[in-house]
Amino acid sequence: MNEDSLSTDVLVIGGGVAALRAAIAAREAGADVIMCCKGVIGRSGNTVVSTADMSAYVSGVGSDDSEDTFAADTLQAGASIADESLVRLLAERSGQAVLDLQRLGVPLLRDGDVIDRTRAAGHSRARTYRANAPSLAANKGLALSVPLAERARALGVRCLDRTPTVELIGDGTVRAPSERICGAVAVDFDADRAVVIRAGAVIVGAGGASVRSD
Repeated sequence: MNEDSLSTDVLVIGGGVAALRAAIAAREAGADVIMCCKGVIGRSGNTVVSTADMSAYVSGVGSDDSEDTFAADTLQAGASIADESLVRLLAERSGQAVLDLQRLGVPLLRDGDVIDRTRAAGHSRARTYRANAPSLAANKGLALSVPLAERARALGVRCLDRTPTVELIGDGTVRAPSERICGAVAVDFDADRAVVIRAGAVIVGAGGASVRSD
């Protein structure tokens, strides 16, 4: 197997909504960005089998809701085992994040001129918003991931499809919990090559399969 080397400011591992949103944010901030995905970026992973529902507190939409109510619902639905500081951060920032998806090309379901919202399980208020792209058939998850993948590529994110990451690279000779991660080794199956990617920062947005067993 041949071996190639690449370098970048930010390496994002994954190809779903979390990875794509991170890659876009880094690129918009001026960083050079590479994405590595085991499948096709925007068309693989858990996102594409999701319902594309997003719960958020959107200020000014529904006078019956608030950040505190959203946070309380989230903690209760999670049996109070969630990190409260992170839940409150979610309640504070989720609304703007959902609305910003429209700027990035994600169409939200509307009822006339108003963004449609519904009440989902675990919520005491109607605060769940849905992506809507009839051209992508019944797969609602693609309504989120495909537009974001298109935006990432348009911004100049280097996308490595069918190139799963097999090892993270540390900056020392002995792997330890405190070691700084500075890249990764991936395998490009189509080209039958290993790709060593050096990066100033590494973001793992690859879902549950990203957890190391050791």
